[in-house]
Amino acid sequence: MNIFKKVRQSSSDKIITYGLVAVLTLVISYALIGCLGYGDATIHCDDIDDDKDGFYPTSMCGGVVDCDNNDPNNWDSCSTCKDKDGDNSYINCDRYFTLNGPDCNDNDPNIYSNPPELCDGIDNNICSTDFGYGLIDEGCLPPGLTGKIAYCSTPSDNNIISTFEIFVMDADGTNKIRLTNSENWDLHPTWSPDGSNIAFQSLLSPTSIEKWEIYVMDADGSNQVRLTYNTEYDGEPAWSPDGTKIAFKSYRDGNYEIYVMDANGSNQVRLTINIAVDGEPAWSPDGSKIAFKSHRDGNDEIYVMDTNGNNKIRLTNNTAVDEFPAWSPDESKIAFDSDREGAYDIYIMDADGSNQINITNYPKADDSFPAWSPDGTKMAFRSTREAIYAIYIMNLNGTNQTNLTEHALWDTDPAWIQ
Repeated sequence: MNIFKKVRQSSSDKIITYGLVAVLTLVISYALIGCLGYGDATIHCDDIDDDKDGFYPTSMCGGVVDCDNNDPNNWDSCSTCKDKDGDNSYINCDRYFTLNGPDCNDNDPNIYSNPPELCDGIDNNICSTDFGYGLIDEGCLPPGLTGKIAYCSTPSDNNIISTFEIFVMDADGTNKIRLTNSENWDLHPTWSPDGSNIAFQSLLSPTSIEKWEIYVMDADGSNQVRLTYNTEYDGEPAWSPDGTKIAFKSYRDGNYEIYVMDANGSNQVRLTINIAVDGEPAWSPDGSKIAFKSHRDGNDEIYVMDTNGNNKIRLTNNTAVDEFPAWSPDESKIAFDSDREGAYDIYIMDADGSNQINITNYPKADDSFPAWSPDGTKMAFRSTREAIYAIYIMNLNGTNQTNLTEHALWDTDPAWIQ
């Protein structure tokens, strides 16, 4: 009999035929993905063996459910595991991982059975698409999206800018946490190199825009300590790479100049002495240079100098505003913003001032205040493209410009730490 011969079939014959084909297809598929043949083994299966270890760890394929996670290849046990401690959290059902990493030391009582692969510091190709509960290991985070971003925000959505406070969020815009809570305006956060502290400037007198002082606090907002005590403006703090000093802008001598002090506020020393307005200091990653903005000859330009104030070199030269310099982590480049093409855009140049390139190219809004990702692959910045300031992130070539804050009022001054 020729099985390819066209014959007339009844509806019931067709159903039987299609059913047999479906069963055969399912059997072959299971065999191909490795589910059959394991018998009572503790295996969970999905369509792809992402880490190429022969296990398929999402939907249960058969066998015993591994509630205590004794089998490192078996995680997805929500439907059958129990709430052993009575807190309505089920083993293997919680999120295991945030941008801060997995709970390897079991500090969070609601996170259970961390797979060893998430705590070994190695890329094991375990990604969020493998599992249903946020499991992800070291090699799966998008480049540049590790760490935290500190920023300033108006804390309410009532369309009244009554104050600015310091917030922090994960680098993907999630987990926003308010760190300061006062009647003062708190702006310009900057991380200590080890991420344990944040320096910022605070407006102490609502009646005087000049009465700003510099504070430092722990990264969770606690232990806020005032570092400067002057009758005029002290602001725009910037940590040295070794964490021992803070550069800042001050008006204490009747002109805006760059100063430096020890991280505890002692030994405040003036670095620039001229009739220009100097500010926005930024340390080079090797600690040997400070980039800054200087307003002289009617223009705002980017300069660089030694950390003792010597050897000032002008890097930009045009009739527009060039401001907010930021060194790349490998110190080969400096980002800044400029309105040389009309609206403010983010630019990148080589550390010697050459090869100045506009990377945002968004003429309908102002983009400013660049902040490099710790690995140097991305840039955070503030933008007015939603009619108010918001924090955005993008690739270094300007692609994938994404709003992280999407807030009704102002979000500004991003600072990124690993």
